[in-house]
Amino acid sequence: MGTMLIPVDVADPGLGVFKSERAISFEAGGERYELIVDENDLQGSNLKVYLVARRGDEALIDLPRETFTSGYRIRVPYSLLQPA
Repeated sequence: MGTMLIPVDVADPGLGVFKSERAISFEAGGERYELIVDENDLQGSNLKVYLVARRGDEALIDLPRETFTSGYRIRVPYSLLQPA
């Protein structure tokens, strides 16, 4: 359906294996998600995600990489998302 942005907390550089990687985290729907992404996947303190589907205030999104605790496709409140 399109690229969207979700606000995230960005850790200090250097936590990833490569120089361009950033560790990020965010909370959505009572769950805390943590993952490492390339700096190109960020727009300031927002992560670029792909909106797969929407039903009311629930959105199914694809993250650029898998989280440490789940896969790359998760459900979040649509109200957290912003247009890219």
